[in-house]
Amino acid sequence: DASFVGDVTALALSADGTLLAVGGTSGLAVVLRVTADVRRVPSLAHPRADMLILRGQETPITALAFDPSSVVCATGAQDGRVCVHLLDTGRVVSAFSVDPQHSQQHVQHSQHVQQHVQQQQEVLSLAFTRQCDVVVVCARSPAVWVYSPNGRLVEQVGTEGRQPLQ
Repeated sequence: DASFVGDVTALALSADGTLLAVGGTSGLAVVLRVTADVRRVPSLAHPRADMLILRGQETPITALAFDPSSVVCATGAQDGRVCVHLLDTGRVVSAFSVDPQHSQQHVQHSQHVQQHVQQQQEVLSLAFTRQCDVVVVCARSPAVWVYSPNGRLVEQVGTEGRQPLQ
């Protein structure tokens, strides 16, 4: 069966094992409740009422992560954009694009539209810290980027060591 999320490109399981996020080439992600019998995960052929659809990405999703308490889920995409979604509604509460040159930080909130991404950096991996900061790893970059939940770049960790930003 074809999937409305496209080819599956990313998966994440919540810390308590009850939620599964699936992202695909369509730029959509879905969050599914996982039962004791994981073999009974619903088909992704069509959207269903028991699926939470996460929108906000325009390119294929390449990474997904749940925060430690499963209140939000982050989606990372091929164009370097990260969206943080509330899990009760799917609403994007924060969105930002990784800027590897740190020449200009691109931050947007759900009510604004981002003009462009200076240099595309595919998001390879996402994670949350205990403080709910978003940790981002990108292609073609020797650094790991740490963002606050509202999209403010907090720290860069790279080959030169830690570089806290003010």
